[in-house]
Amino acid sequence: MSLRLNIAQQIIFRLREALEKAKIRHNVCEDGWYSCPKSGECFNDYAGKECNCGADQHNEDINKTLRGRKL
Repeated sequence: MSLRLNIAQQIIFRLREALEKAKIRHNVCEDGWYSCPKSGECFNDYAGKECNCGADQHNEDINKTLRGRKL
């Protein structure tokens, strides 16, 4: 294996690790009324069941990048 290929593989590995660490959790606020419904801490019955904090979209974008697909 060439040195350049080895270095490239190490860089790719580190980038993948960094992307995995960049994933976020659903927003939890001190006042549960404003927490994301998917956090499990939301007390607002009118908020629905879907993510409203952007975590799902953010994490899906990372997953698409890790799978090599366009955003």
